[in-house]
Amino acid sequence: MKSTLPEPFLKFCGRARKRIETVGPQLTGRFKAGHIRVHDLWHFQYRLIRKILAHACLCFHQLILQSSSA
Repeated sequence: MKSTLPEPFLKFCGRARKRIETVGPQLTGRFKAGHIRVHDLWHFQYRLIRKILAHACLCFHQLILQSSSA
């Protein structure tokens, strides 16, 4: 099926989709993001943001370790 969207945009969407499909299972597997038990939206957002921040910190730490060993 042909697309009318520009090629750079399609490449960007492909990279973003790959990243999302990688990070999503990591959040649900490591941080149990699919099992957040709360009673209101504010607490849900707060807990989800903490899990995403923890994941970002771990990724940043891994990048630092890789760059220092190279």
